[in-house]
Amino acid sequence: MNARRGRIIALSTGVLGIAVLATAGFALRERTCEQYWLWKLELGDESARWFAAQRLGEMRSSRAVPGLLKWVAGSKRKPEESGWYVW
Repeated sequence: MNARRGRIIALSTGVLGIAVLATAGFALRERTCEQYWLWKLELGDESARWFAAQRLGEMRSSRAVPGLLKWVAGSKRKPEESGWYVW
């Protein structure tokens, strides 16, 4: 009887742990994606930075602003060549 009770407790603890991890993953997916694109913006090549900037803009990430400004300020190309709109 005790062995069966121990298995039930172990199994229910495992199921509960998996449920907690799945819930945390679901709740933090936006944050994880934002962190990934911020990393790509900082360390990626030019095309990866461009795509990361687009994705961060779609996400309306306010934490991306310093990285975007640094990237634009350090860009070697003129705005007309990089696809930025010049007014």
